[in-house]
Amino acid sequence: MMIVERSAESINILQQKIENYFLQNKRLGTENNLWFPDSSQNQKVSLAKDKVTDVILFGSFFRRILESGNWPFDKMRLWCLSPSVKRVLTKLYGFKEQEIGLISRDDLFTQASLIRPFPDLNKPWTMVFSGRLSPTKNLETFLVVGHFLQKLFSPELRLALQGDFHDDVDSMWDREGQVSYKNYLEKIIDSLSWTHRPIFLSPSHDYPWQKDHTVNPVFASFSHFSAEDFGVSVALAREEAWPVILSDWGGQSDVYGESVIKISAHSIPEPWESLHSLLVKGEYLAKLIIRRWGEKSEKIIFPQNLPVILDANNLYDRRQHFVKKLDLNFADLFCGDGKLDNFFKKENGKRIFSNYRQLFSAPLNSDKYLLIVTHDMEPDAGGIAALVPDITRLWFHYAHKENLSVQFIFIRDLMKRLQFFRQANLEALVFPFFVNSLVPLVQFLTKGFALSCPLYVFNSEDQDRIHEDLVAQIFRNEDAYIVTNKKELSTFPLGKNPSTYLQAVKKVEHSDLFSIVEVEINNECNNKCSYCPNSISQRKSSKYLEISLYRKLLTELSALSFSGIFSFHFYNEPLLHPHLIEWVELASKALPSARFHLYTNATLLTLEKFRQLTTAGIHLIKATRHEEVRSLPLDIWYSQLSPLERSQIELEDASEINKTNRGGILSLGTSITSNLPCYIPSSMIVVTSDGNILSCYEDFAEKLILGNLKTQTLVEIWKSDRAKSFREKLTTGKRLDFDLCSRCNNSRIFPIR
Repeated sequence: MMIVERSAESINILQQKIENYFLQNKRLGTENNLWFPDSSQNQKVSLAKDKVTDVILFGSFFRRILESGNWPFDKMRLWCLSPSVKRVLTKLYGFKEQEIGLISRDDLFTQASLIRPFPDLNKPWTMVFSGRLSPTKNLETFLVVGHFLQKLFSPELRLALQGDFHDDVDSMWDREGQVSYKNYLEKIIDSLSWTHRPIFLSPSHDYPWQKDHTVNPVFASFSHFSAEDFGVSVALAREEAWPVILSDWGGQSDVYGESVIKISAHSIPEPWESLHSLLVKGEYLAKLIIRRWGEKSEKIIFPQNLPVILDANNLYDRRQHFVKKLDLNFADLFCGDGKLDNFFKKENGKRIFSNYRQLFSAPLNSDKYLLIVTHDMEPDAGGIAALVPDITRLWFHYAHKENLSVQFIFIRDLMKRLQFFRQANLEALVFPFFVNSLVPLVQFLTKGFALSCPLYVFNSEDQDRIHEDLVAQIFRNEDAYIVTNKKELSTFPLGKNPSTYLQAVKKVEHSDLFSIVEVEINNECNNKCSYCPNSISQRKSSKYLEISLYRKLLTELSALSFSGIFSFHFYNEPLLHPHLIEWVELASKALPSARFHLYTNATLLTLEKFRQLTTAGIHLIKATRHEEVRSLPLDIWYSQLSPLERSQIELEDASEINKTNRGGILSLGTSITSNLPCYIPSSMIVVTSDGNILSCYEDFAEKLILGNLKTQTLVEIWKSDRAKSFREKLTTGKRLDFDLCSRCNNSRIFPIR
């Protein structure tokens, strides 16, 4: 899969440190075997068969787990060196938190008590990289950033790269290697102007290489190598009190203290990008580093545990979880040649690496930022090579002036981060390209997603470049424009001002009839989550919706030819209903064109119940692993599902929930936006177990009852003057007219939970 960091020096240093760590900590079980899958010394190690083996996973951990069926022992404990590695193992392989032990960098290396400050930019200083000089380490960015630091801010800066050259590549990034990586870097150096030309130093094979540089050294690494699980060179530099500039990626994310600048991995150029794009982003990164000169990074405390003992069967289950979850087989993975390299050039491989990348990088920060989407599926689509420089330069100018962060994201990672975008301070989303496949995504973002910021799409079909003055004019206007000759896109309303945007969207989203019906078939719940009103508010006495009222609801919806979403949920656990299966069957027969969703905490969801529900008519089960719930029944049976069955269930963690104050009942979420339009009442109704008709899922306390199904029809209630007036006021932002809405802080203004 990934290129393993085979530097014997680094691996030997780590191995020696870890052996000492285990000897000094008797609680870890010093009588156990120690085994390092990445070490070439393994074949010389004699393992006592009657003892537990402590397996220490290094950078090639992803592949080593796939190979674990060949390990020469049965009982083991697994250890890793970074929370990033642990995230990948738990999320992709399905390991439980307590099954992976974490050895922190503080356990292995002693950081100097007094770190030197970043040097005076007017005096000589050296930016150093030491380690494996290969495409896996993103040294192009090191050179280009150093060039702009020297050219714009610090003419006395020297650049030094120390280590052995290697031409191997990181297969996960799907980057073609150069014939000679050293020649490639030298061509980049030759193309740029320097006051002091960068130098390549022979590797210092003696341990204290970091003592060689005495001219105000600063260690810098912009690596997003897929096996960057620790960073021995960084640790050695910190022992000597060096300031550091690092990508916030993998094990480098764990470095903390004075004189630490971390750069989001999403802002760092990708290895396959053109030199033109590299220069644009390198200039931005140099200016970003200077703005943050002198920063420090707070220490993050990660929980450490003694991992539980696993056996060969447990490892087999984890491998099968990974393979089945992603519809793979081992033949696909190794492509018949014993290597993973070719697999990661295929679509399945790219999809897995997208998940891997998401877990291995530090989360995006919560500061205001601009997001530029890059097309990783088709790098040259829509003239992106010509568009990126102009638009990126413009956005850098805007970001520098407004002190905003500029970040770049792959288009497929964009879809994975949609939940984050609802909570982040996103200033604008930019697509500097156009392809036909982009149309449905723009449709979704503009019509069905609460994106309260401008969205820009640029097209270069009729011109090689978009001139900067034209783009600047667009960005100065109050309204955003789509620069394209595609009629499919030109009709979508976009606005620089969120209220302008939302008012325009009203024409798209507002309809004559609701498209979502949520039904409280029972009002019980077997959880009391802190972010749910059930935790602090007394529900009415246990009650089920009357079957006669349920049949009346279905009859009326059938007469309306309802084809929207019908769900069995309103702060209740529907699996507590004794006749849920029969009720789903009734709804499915009455409303053949509708889609049926079921929200559940999944504590009662067995494999048998899942299949009964989907057979009865449920299209999608949305399960949530709520707080304090460590395991669910589906953790056991999910791997038994077919691909079709897996498409019928979604599992999210409590951290992914859109937590709001539920109309002012709880102290959660962001500040209240009193004039923000809301289209939830224009698209849905809620039917409570008493037959009350509500306009919004936030109305836990039932403050805004529009009518009751016992005495009125749905159409009468929906078309009543009171309901129409309420919807019209909400779509124009008049929340203060209603007590519930004036207290509500839900900024997700469409009915998407």
